[in-house]
Amino acid sequence: MKELSIDDLNEWIESKKNHVDRTLLNLKSERTIRTRTRDAGESRILDRLCKKKFEQALVSGKVRIINSKEWYYEAD
Repeated sequence: MKELSIDDLNEWIESKKNHVDRTLLNLKSERTIRTRTRDAGESRILDRLCKKKFEQALVSGKVRIINSKEWYYEAD
């Protein structure tokens, strides 16, 4: 096994640092955007799920209707 001093290790790390930083910056960290449209069945299912979740939030008190255009939703 090759022995390595701390100074040599630090020098090696510094020599690779720029390349690693550039590589990390080039990686895509953003969420990918959906480009395909949803089919009708999938849209209906998602609508039902959202409505059910909203109704449950109303019943549990997480949503308060302040006036006709203003609501308060308590996020977890």
